[in-house]
Amino acid sequence: MSTLLSWSATLFEYLMPLLVLRSYPETLLDESCRMAVRRQREYGRQLGVPWGISESGFTSSTTTGTISTRRSACRDSGLKRGLADDLVIAPYATALAAMVDPAQAVINFRRLTEAGASGPYGFYEAIDYSHRRTVRRPRAPGAPKQGTVVRAFLAHHQGMSLVAIANAVLGDPMVRRFHADPRVEATVLLLQERAPRHVPITVPRPAQETRVAATTPMAALRRFRTPHTLHPHAQFLTNGAYCAIVTNSGGGASLCRGRAVTRYREDATRTWEASSSTSAMCGAAWSGPPPIIPSPGNRGLPGHAAGGEGDLSPARRRHRHPAGDRGL
Repeated sequence: MSTLLSWSATLFEYLMPLLVLRSYPETLLDESCRMAVRRQREYGRQLGVPWGISESGFTSSTTTGTISTRRSACRDSGLKRGLADDLVIAPYATALAAMVDPAQAVINFRRLTEAGASGPYGFYEAIDYSHRRTVRRPRAPGAPKQGTVVRAFLAHHQGMSLVAIANAVLGDPMVRRFHADPRVEATVLLLQERAPRHVPITVPRPAQETRVAATTPMAALRRFRTPHTLHPHAQFLTNGAYCAIVTNSGGGASLCRGRAVTRYREDATRTWEASSSTSAMCGAAWSGPPPIIPSPGNRGLPGHAAGGEGDLSPARRRHRHPAGDRGL
C-alpha cells in the first residue's frame, strides 16, 4: 500500500493533526497515518527495541543542563538523508499512535515501562539507542537492546500525550471541540481526499549514515638532528588563544591573545630564547642554544634531536650529563 512520504517520517509529522482534526476512513491522510504506525512497529521489531520514533531529546542534550531535540525516524520512510544516524524512541510517539491503534500502543507502553522509561511524572522524554552515544554493557544472547534513558520531561510532549490519550479513551473530545468552529467545519472536505490511483512512486533516500567517520590522515613527522639549519624550523601548538612555538634548536616563544608571554623577536635567521629546563636526574640546567651561524662544517650535533608530531613537539639534547628533555 502506498503512503505519503514526509521529510523525516516521524510520528509527530503524521499523527499530530489527529489531536484536533477528524480522520475519515479510506482517505489519503488516514491510510498514511496507519501505514506510518505499521512501519514503525515493523522497524522496532527488526531492531529489537520498542517502537515509536519522533523528534525528541537525546542523551548528549542532558549533559549541559539544557534540552535540545533532534529528529530520528525509520531509515526507509522519509525523504531526509541520514535517517540511520540515530535511534531514539520517544514514548509520546506511542501516545499519539494510541489514536490510530490503541491495542498496540498499550502493548508498547508496557515494553517502554520494562525498559525503564516510566518516571514519577509519566514517561520520560526518550530512550536513546544510538550506537555512538549508548554506553556499552554486556548482555546475554537474545536479551533486549539496552538504551540510555533521557530523564527529562518536555511540557509540549507531555501535553500531546495527555490530549492523545484523552481522544483515544473519551471519544475525541478535543476533535469535537475544534470542529465546533464553523470555520473549521467549512474546510472539512480537504480531509476527505481519496488516495490517487495513478501517481509517480517516490523511493525514499537510501539508508546510509551521513556521519561517516572520516579517516584521519597520517601527520607528517619532522625530525631534525642538528640545530644548525639555514632557517629555524618551528612547530606551532595553539588552542586559539594561547600559542606555543618550539624550534628545532630547542628555543621558542609563547603568546597569549597576541601578547608575548616570553621574549620573542621575529627573525628568520636566528632562533629565539626560551625558558630554561632542568634535568630531573642531575639537576643540570640548560636552555635554548645561542644563535649559531650555519656553516658547511656544521653537520649535526651528537645527542640532539627535535621534531614535530601533530600535537607534540619534543626537543632532546645530551651533553656530559644525562639527557635533558623539553617538550610541549
